[in-house]
Amino acid sequence: MTEEQIKFFCKCMVENGNRLFTKEEKEVLKHAIDDAKNMQQLFEIAIASTSFGR
Repeated sequence: MTEEQIKFFCKCMVENGNRLFTKEEKEVLKHAIDDAKNMQQLFEIAIASTSFGR
C-alpha cells in the first residue's frame, strides 16, 4: 500500500469506525492524517486519537 492509500484508509476508519467521535474531532483527525509527513507521524496520530471520542 502507498502512503496515500493508508491515509485514505485511516480517514475512512475515523469517519465510519466504531469509535464515537464528534464532528469536530473527526475533522481534526482527518486534517492531522492529511498533514502527516511520514508513517511515524501517522502512528502518533493513531495513538493520540485514543484519547478522543466518547
